[in-house]
Amino acid sequence: MRLGWGLRQGSGVDPRLPDQNEYLSIAKNVLAGRGFVFHDDRFDQDIYAYRTPGYPLFLAAAGGSPLAARVAQALVDTCTVLGVYLLGRRWLRRNWALVPAVFVALNPFLVYFSGLILSETVFASLLIWSLVLLVASTDANSKARRWQLLSGCILLGCSAMVRPSALLLAPLLAFAIGPNSVRQRLAHLALCIAALAALFFPWALRNRLVLGRWILATTNGGISRYDGFHPAASGASDQSFLQCPQFAGVKSMGEVQRDRFFSDLADQRFAALCREHPSQLLRLSVLKLARTWSPIPLSRDFGRRTIYIAAGLVYYAPFYLLIVAGLFGRAIPLSARVLLVLPPIYLSAVHAMSVGSLRYRIPIEPPMAILAGAGAVVIRRGFGRPQAIVTGR
Repeated sequence: MRLGWGLRQGSGVDPRLPDQNEYLSIAKNVLAGRGFVFHDDRFDQDIYAYRTPGYPLFLAAAGGSPLAARVAQALVDTCTVLGVYLLGRRWLRRNWALVPAVFVALNPFLVYFSGLILSETVFASLLIWSLVLLVASTDANSKARRWQLLSGCILLGCSAMVRPSALLLAPLLAFAIGPNSVRQRLAHLALCIAALAALFFPWALRNRLVLGRWILATTNGGISRYDGFHPAASGASDQSFLQCPQFAGVKSMGEVQRDRFFSDLADQRFAALCREHPSQLLRLSVLKLARTWSPIPLSRDFGRRTIYIAAGLVYYAPFYLLIVAGLFGRAIPLSARVLLVLPPIYLSAVHAMSVGSLRYRIPIEPPMAILAGAGAVVIRRGFGRPQAIVTGR
């Protein structure tokens, strides 16, 4: 399905999703020896740190070809299905572990995004395989355990390099996985932080040399945060405020200065809402979360097509129901449920502070599918008999 969908997209990109052109432009500049840079027409400037290098490097490895990248992403996303099955086998019997794997295999929006030149597919695979390795490290022999733990932490770091909003999710998951010993959990946390530092230090140093400032992640954060809190914010991403006369001066700013400018505006706006209009802040947060967890696309470009609405409702109605059953039932251990619910909690918090979109939650649906598999067990066998289902691991 993924390969057929990707090939059907051909060698072009959808102009309604301009992020694709930014990623491709960076990848082509890397291949041409110009480095991680693209020209932003909004400011008529070359931009050097607007995107982290993880996904552009993936595209560069595909030769900067959208078609080759789509073929690669079809394979990557298929590997995500395998990762979900293996992770589900940690807590579910073989037949029941197939349920989350099937959910991920048939997820209409995972299939859809695998054909786009966006980071969701690669991030989803890195996240699920890091969890596979980290969970496996809890019961392996000492030598294998060290390598699995280290590999899992490196993959978590790579996932943050692909999706910088996951930077704090990596240490959170590393701490949550492992024996009950606080000491061992702190060791996991320290190893994950070390992996993040090793991966991000060269990028931060490069930004220091190119831009004159230590930029750990990107210069995209300020605009994204203000996008979520400007006076006309609706919960969706709408950066048309950049065209307002009051912001005419930002075009003459450097990207670091512009990032700081919008970060300060976002902080001021958030503080003002907290002090003077807490009900408006709450309403805006609810709108963002509703958009993030909507079963159907809500954008002007994609939210009006009947096929997308039908696919979303048919898929997510049972999916969400089973997730709730799996979360509150006892088909898998409490520690596993806590681990699997951490990514959606973290994602919800992040996007309550920026903007909401179905696109942003897609990468964390594979681990959530395991909760859906547990929910299928609960509904099939009842809430009170988990011993007959779980593997005990």
